Order: sequence, then C-alpha cells, then structure tokens
Amino acid sequence: MSFIELKNATKIFHAGDEEYAALKGVSLGINSGEFVAIMGPSGSGKSTLLSLIGGLSKAFSGVVSIDGIDLGVLGPNKLSDFRREYLGFVFQSFYLVPYLTALENVMLPLAIQPGLNGTARGMALESLSRVGMEPKSGRLPSQLSGGEQERVAIARAIVNKPPLILADEPTGNLD
Repeated sequence: MSFIELKNATKIFHAGDEEYAALKGVSLGINSGEFVAIMGPSGSGKSTLLSLIGGLSKAFSGVVSIDGIDLGVLGPNKLSDFRREYLGFVFQSFYLVPYLTALENVMLPLAIQPGLNGTARGMALESLSRVGMEPKSGRLPSQLSGGEQERVAIARAIVNKPPLILADEPTGNLD
C-alpha cells in the first residue's frame, strides 16, 4: 500500500448553476520517501489535488488516504489532528501572520503540539536556520522580501518534522 493513495478521486466545483470537475477520476500512489512534482498548466487541478491530499477539502467521490487513513471519513476534529501530525504546508500565498515575527510565524504549528515543554523556540530557530533566515527571525513579514517570506513559510512547514510536506509552487519567489 502506498503512503499517499487516491482511488478514482473526483472534485466538483459549482459556479452559479454550472458545475465543473476540477479533478475527474484521479488514481495515484506515492510511496513513503518519494519526492513527486505535479506539473501542468494553470487551472489543471494541481492545487485542488494538493487540497485533497492535505485534507483541506473533501473529494466529491473516490478515496483519498494517507498512511492508510481515509480522509473522507474523518470529522473536523480528527482531520485537524491528522493535519497537525502528518502535514507541513507551503502555500502559494504564504499566509504569514502580518503582526507576528518570522520566528513567531514558524512557531505557530508548534503552539498546538502537545508535549514540547518549552522547546518550540529552539525548534523554530533551527528550522529558520535551515532555510538561511535565522538572522532575520525578529522581522515582521512586511520587512522581508518575497523570497524571504517564502523561506519563512518553508521553515514553518518543516518545523514539526512532518512525514508529508505539500508545497504549492514553493520556489516561485526564490532566487
């Protein structure tokens, strides 16, 4: 069994009276440890696919499972627990909190993680160091370039060492 498995997954959106399938009957398997890039033109469903795999939206039909966990049957609380435990996200728009420093933004995923006993700051600094941003850890997002903001978003995605990192155009602003 694959770590990530989609079986005949379909995602339908509605626009007024019209409906369209952003994904139609997608089946794939990705094994643990694999690095996979999903490529295609704008509007081809890449972000929708990531949204299904990350449990941010549910498939209209089909099955999406991660590590044997069927995401379609999880309620909101279990889905939230799943994302906390399994996922690191790098979004196209970064979603950094504007009034928090780079360090505080990276610490956000750790705020809901039980049992850290005061180690969150060190973990966040280590993550920022891995992407070359530790010297700018005290800056607000508005004081960082687009590429620096993207590196902070990457640091936030890797800080809790998740088994799965989903990145939507993660290098668009990097040099």
